[in-house]
Amino acid sequence: MQLSPAQTDRAAGVLLGQAVGDALGVPYEFGTARFDASTGPQMSGGGLGNYAPGEWSDDTQMAVCVAEVLATGAAVDDAALEAVADGFLRWHADGPADIGAQTSSVLGRTRRRTHGIPTRTAMVEASRGLHERTGRTAGNGALMRTAVVGLHRLDDRDATAGAARAIAELTHWDPLAGDSCVLWSEAVRVAVTEGVLDLRSGLDLLPAARRDDWLRRIEEAETREPTSFRDNGFTVTALQAAWSSTHHTQPSEPGPDHVAAALHAAIAIGHDTDTVAAIAGGLLGARYGVSGLPARWTRRVHGWPGLRSHDLVRLAVLTARRGVGDAAAYAPWSGTRGGAGSELLPEAGRGEAGPQGEVLDEVAGVGEAEPGGDAGCRVVGVGEEPLGLEDHPSVDELLGADADRRDHRSRQGALGVPEAPGVVGDVPVLREALLDRVAEP
Repeated sequence: MQLSPAQTDRAAGVLLGQAVGDALGVPYEFGTARFDASTGPQMSGGGLGNYAPGEWSDDTQMAVCVAEVLATGAAVDDAALEAVADGFLRWHADGPADIGAQTSSVLGRTRRRTHGIPTRTAMVEASRGLHERTGRTAGNGALMRTAVVGLHRLDDRDATAGAARAIAELTHWDPLAGDSCVLWSEAVRVAVTEGVLDLRSGLDLLPAARRDDWLRRIEEAETREPTSFRDNGFTVTALQAAWSSTHHTQPSEPGPDHVAAALHAAIAIGHDTDTVAAIAGGLLGARYGVSGLPARWTRRVHGWPGLRSHDLVRLAVLTARRGVGDAAAYAPWSGTRGGAGSELLPEAGRGEAGPQGEVLDEVAGVGEAEPGGDAGCRVVGVGEEPLGLEDHPSVDELLGADADRRDHRSRQGALGVPEAPGVVGDVPVLREALLDRVAEP
């Protein structure tokens, strides 16, 4: 699929939007800090994982594991699932500060697998086994990492849905977890390709017997206030919370102010604030793009494994372009150094034609910045008007100015990095009684 500059901008916003929501929600997770509705969410760090200000949590960390496989352009087959599963284990071995109980259980059991069993096989067996023992595996830990899967095959909704469910089942066997990932990934795909927010678009991708129930849940999210969905450790309620926050704050004329309003509403719900805001943020980034995300937030986000905003943009666009071949069509990469996949990118200079024939004329600063503000920027095609945002970073700030300050470590062998050393012990489980153990009443 040949993406327009506007579609590319929207694709670029998916992971970054998720990270913004995640880092904004971190301080308030399960009431670790009081949320002041008058001032709105602040990237002050803390939370259950004692994160630094602007640092994303396990939600985006696990999404990065997925993205670094999808960014190679690989189809989600057994080999790709093996790479994703290996990425999850590497992350787990690094001792994440915050991890859901269900995810921790599955990954811990996978690490203790019989030698010689493929990682994906052991992980799926652990996921299925936990569901068979407990019947309670519909936590929100798969939904929180699924937004980037919506970029996997932008012209093939069936492939996107299949990938969403297969990646979900690595850790969350309950069909409801898979359903929620199919719906959200399809909504992201539609937002990127069509520029609309439509959660109903994926209903026909679900098994027929469950479609009416999901339609009812979507209608509940649209008719009830976001605060109705406080018990959002359950994947269904987490989806409803994120969609209700997005739906109820949607302006009559769509615009990037919607991003801040929706994330404010998502975090104000309480409970699993980072996850609900991360889920919502991925979809909002898909709708409004990099150019619609406020600079005061995009400048600050960072996290495991040593990534910053421009790395997330790069991974997202590589995924949307099915890997390296089309990556140069996103002009902001010209001249950048480092980062996941950057060593694979050809140079794409200002004013050169991209592989799809469009002129990579400018990633433009829009007008003059007001005092204390920034000129907006985005990918701008010939004859296309930019959004004209003032609250957005320059391309250098977003994609390359601090590249030499990063200690980036790719999490996927597909990008040429060897496997992590052996793993030891179990990591702390900070959500033991709160996340990934709930089931629908």
